[in-house]
Amino acid sequence: MAWKFVQNIRLSPIVRLRMLLRDEVDLLFDNQPKYSIQEHLKGLIEQKRVVEKNRDAVIKSLVVTLLFIYLISNGVSIKIPSLASATFDIPNVQTFLVPYAAFSFFMLIWHFTNDQVYRALIDQVVNKASMDGIIDPDIVIAAFDTQELSIKLFRDRSNIYFEESLRPDCGAKFLNRFVMGLFSLGFLSIVIGILFFLAQEILKFIGGTYLQIAALIFSCAFLLLSVVIIVFQSVPLSYKQYEFEQNDDKVKALPQKQP
Repeated sequence: MAWKFVQNIRLSPIVRLRMLLRDEVDLLFDNQPKYSIQEHLKGLIEQKRVVEKNRDAVIKSLVVTLLFIYLISNGVSIKIPSLASATFDIPNVQTFLVPYAAFSFFMLIWHFTNDQVYRALIDQVVNKASMDGIIDPDIVIAAFDTQELSIKLFRDRSNIYFEESLRPDCGAKFLNRFVMGLFSLGFLSIVIGILFFLAQEILKFIGGTYLQIAALIFSCAFLLLSVVIIVFQSVPLSYKQYEFEQNDDKVKALPQKQP
């Protein structure tokens, strides 16, 4: 029994993860015939809701923090009822707000990435439950949780797992890609805007006190990490693909699929 090298293959990390998750899902359900796919799917969707709830909480916190930073930078004093004081009464308040915003931005990207991983796993479980693996996971998940199904209106293929009978022509394809391009541009502009705004605030710490230098390093580290995670997900990287060879006399030592 040995692993045999097959080929070098270029995949984005998220596509590689989907392929590996499918192998793990096959291993789980093929060797545990009494394990309920439906119950497992319900559990995954429930945990995905927790991830989305945490993500939404981070979004609210980040928006409020960025608003505070913007107002303070423009000379506006904000009263804080819980502290019974205003922001002008707190020395160097931006030294604390900017690093917090940078860390919140990193956590937002992290939660979005975690959400994608959960979605990839759910897709593979749904495909496993389908005899031919051609069911659109969106349709199954919609029975358990709210989905943004309206986005299917502007996709060239509503179901990416099955050849559809109605396919868009040139005009429909242009409209679909134009709308999806605007969506992507809108979200990208938000990300870039936050990065530039925080970078502008971070630069004010240069030549400041030790506390401000520490805030600068902390903020830069988490902003850079956020950018790396955003870019890393979709950039094709080189991987070595292997397949497992087994001898017939030792096949019983390996996990076997149930008939």
